[in-house]
Amino acid sequence: MEEVLAATIATSATLVLPLFMDGVERKVKAWVHSRIGPPVTQTLLDALKLLRKETRVFGSIPYYFYLSSTAAVLTALGVFSAYMYIATLNTAYVVYTLVFYLTSQATLALSYLIIPNPYSVIGGFREVFVSLVNEPFMVLGVVLYSVSFSSRPGLWGYVAAGFSFSAVLVASYVSSRRTPFDLSEAEPEIASGGFIELSGKALFLALYNLLLSRSLSQLIPLCLVAMAAGPGGPLAPLAYLASLAGVWALYGLASTLMGRARVDTALKSLVKLYLVLVAGAFVGLVV
Repeated sequence: MEEVLAATIATSATLVLPLFMDGVERKVKAWVHSRIGPPVTQTLLDALKLLRKETRVFGSIPYYFYLSSTAAVLTALGVFSAYMYIATLNTAYVVYTLVFYLTSQATLALSYLIIPNPYSVIGGFREVFVSLVNEPFMVLGVVLYSVSFSSRPGLWGYVAAGFSFSAVLVASYVSSRRTPFDLSEAEPEIASGGFIELSGKALFLALYNLLLSRSLSQLIPLCLVAMAAGPGGPLAPLAYLASLAGVWALYGLASTLMGRARVDTALKSLVKLYLVLVAGAFVGLVV
């Protein structure tokens, strides 16, 4: 019961945290660029302004709201499952987290494809292709990491765990759609990616889904840290909530230091990197 309560509190906080952590990330980027930048509360203020704005109506807008709302609920359930795993180390919750993560990503990509604008559709298909490359390696990395701890003790087990954790960490970063993997908005003509036709509450929902999805993708590596650290007790979700804020800031700093990737080469390079990391994990498991 204590674990459920702590996971519920941490999940509730995580539903609000992105609106502030995005402001922190923007502050970090401004600091790197020697600028003052907007206040930390700017993302929250933008969200409140969008909620007051009129929503432009198009034919598929009811379906967009349905898909986006479904994606938000699935992501929230994934966050709760991740915190439950951190509190209990019950393997079933890792499976639930990955299932909710994959389904929420698919639902978000589908929501872009139903917007009646060619640039939005282009951005949506790019999201689909990034997911098709990234998500299988995310799942594979989690599986290899789990196997390395459960059946491969010793030096080579640590080698396998290191490579597989690196794969999950990269997949987590790519899932956050930060530079250089924000491919849905890689050219100036489609600078808004899948959001180009959205306004008002629809745009708020799209932006909130992006930020909430970042929280879930960043929690998955923290679940692996919890797996290595051992049982943390009922208060562990609250401790890892603080760690999530730190991971968010580090990802934001990393995105600031990276340039944009070419759309025609980014996924090829990503696949090559994953193959190297997965091969290293397999070597650690079989040697």
